[in-house]
Formats: sequence, structure tokens, C-alpha cells
Amino acid sequence: MLQNLQKDKYKLLQAFNELHTFPLISTVFLQQQSGDIYVDDPENITTVFVIHKSGFALLILSDEYSDFVGIADFIKANRNLPDYFHIYAPPEKFMAYLKTQSEIGIRIRQRVKLQYRDNSIDIKVQLPDNFKCYPINAENFDKLSSFNLNLENKYWDSKAHFLKDGYGYYIEDTNKVPAAICYSACVADNVSEIDIFTEDRYRKMGLGKFVTAYFVRGSIERGITANWDCFVENAASFTVAKNMGFVPVKEYTFLSIYFKK
Repeated sequence: MLQNLQKDKYKLLQAFNELHTFPLISTVFLQQQSGDIYVDDPENITTVFVIHKSGFALLILSDEYSDFVGIADFIKANRNLPDYFHIYAPPEKFMAYLKTQSEIGIRIRQRVKLQYRDNSIDIKVQLPDNFKCYPINAENFDKLSSFNLNLENKYWDSKAHFLKDGYGYYIEDTNKVPAAICYSACVADNVSEIDIFTEDRYRKMGLGKFVTAYFVRGSIERGITANWDCFVENAASFTVAKNMGFVPVKEYTFLSIYFKK
């Protein structure tokens, strides 16, 4: 059975380069955002399970390790895991084993990671008259609650945490009401995970592209690479990212797990 690894022991995981593949996972390992790391044996680690507070996880197995029964039992027994969570790039044999478990429901999809690697960006989209774009700061942060994104707690630990280590931009309409936002879900290893949202009534106006372009520009100024992640089947999101200059760097399997009643 996997056991929780204490934070002062995280240095034991330095040889696992996979921990730096996905920004949200990196933040847990680097102790920049909240989450948990479980291992099979702190004295001889062959299995690592990392889960971010938002429900995104990574399972790392050594080549010779195949105790899928134990890992599945751990998932069933651990009440600290969310009722619905996701595993990046899970081992094929592990997914095959989960299909035999009647208590666990799974959904398997493909996602693609894209990154903006140029040193400049041309903001081609024009805002409608009297719409304005602003950087997120302490003065306007509370106004962004109208998006219902739980900005200060979904990925970050607090408003102060986001303002210290995160960044983002948002657009206001003519009535100074927030209409669209692009912000960092996390920043790790000089890579920023993008999260974008546009209110329904303002969609198809190019606001998402505009605020994302501003976010990319802000990332470049900070020496940070902007990371866009979407489902392969989401052709619209994938096309927008490529048209803005993001380049695909990794396609991977995305496993969602939930517990059946």
C-alpha cells in the first residue's frame, strides 16, 4: 500500500524527471502549491503517486513494478482523494487493470500540451469600443469573483498566494464588468499553466484571444513559457492555440477516475 511521503523527504524524488513534465505536478514536488505525494517505500522508491489539490495527478512506475492491485486498492481506500480526479499519461497496463474494477469508473481521452516559445507576440485582435484589459492586482482581484472560478483556492492557497506567485489579465466591458480572463493556474520550472474563461454573453467576440495574447506578452516579459493544454477532440481550442503561435510539444493520454455508487 502506498504511503504519504513527508515533505522533508521530497528530495528523495529528485531522480524522477517525470515530476517536471506537467506544471501542476511540479508545483507539488517543489512545494509551491498544495498536494500530496505517495510512495511505496521511502527507502527504495519504485512507485510515486502525486496529486495536486485541484485533482490532477501523476503515477510513476518503475519498469519492473506491476502491483496494479495494490495501487487500485490504495485509490479505493484513500478517503483524501477527490471523488473525481485525473491522471496524466497513466501506464497502459494500469488503465487495463482499472477496467476490471467494478467499483471504479474511468474515462480515457487524449490531450495535447502546447507552448508559446517565441520571444514576442503580435496582438492582432481588437477590443470592442470601451472594453479594456487590465493586469490582475490587489485592487481588482475581488471583482473577479463574478467569474465563479474560485481563483484564490482552486489551484492556489489564497488570494495572497496568487498575487505573490501568480499573474494574469482580464477584460472589462463598457460597464466595468469582468468579461474574460486569462491567468496562471500555476508557475513551475519557468512554465505557466494557462487557464482561460469568457462569460457566455461575450463569446465569439475574440476576447479570449485578446486576453490570452496579453497573458503571453506578460509571460515573455517575466521570462516564463506559457503552456496551453486542451483535449485533442477540442478542435476549436487546438486551432486557436496554433493560430496564436503555440506549438504542440506533447500529446498524452488523460485518465479520469471516479467512484461508482
